[in-house]
Amino acid sequence: MRFRFIIWTFQKFCLHQFNLFKKLLIFKLMKTITKNTFEETQSIDLTIGTFTVSTLLFIIYILSNENSNILVVASPFVVSAIILNAIMLFHLTDNFIKLKEQRKDIGTKILILLSNIPVTLLYYFLVI
Repeated sequence: MRFRFIIWTFQKFCLHQFNLFKKLLIFKLMKTITKNTFEETQSIDLTIGTFTVSTLLFIIYILSNENSNILVVASPFVVSAIILNAIMLFHLTDNFIKLKEQRKDIGTKILILLSNIPVTLLYYFLVI
C-alpha cells in the first residue's frame, strides 16, 4: 500500500511538472508570436554598403593627391547612391505609416539610413 502511494505521488508530481512546462512553453510561443519585429535588413545593408564605398572613394581621392579621375569614377556612384537611398527611405516611410506595431524598429532603420547624410556632406565639403 505504501508503495502505491509513493507511485501515485510521483505520478502527480510528474503530471504537475509537465503541466507547468507546457504552460511555460505556450507562454514563450505566444510571446514570440506577438512580438512582430520588422525583419527587413536591406536598408541596413544599403546604408553600410554606401557608407563603405563612399569612404573608400574619398580615401582614394585624398591619397591620389586629389586626382580628378577619381571624381569621374565616383560621380556615377554618388548619383546612384542618392537614388537608391531615396527609394529605400520612401519604402521605409511607407512601412512606418502602414505597420503601426513595428514603428520603433522601422524608425530606427530610418535614422540609420539618414545617418549617411552628414557623412556625405562632410566628404562633399572636403572635396570642394
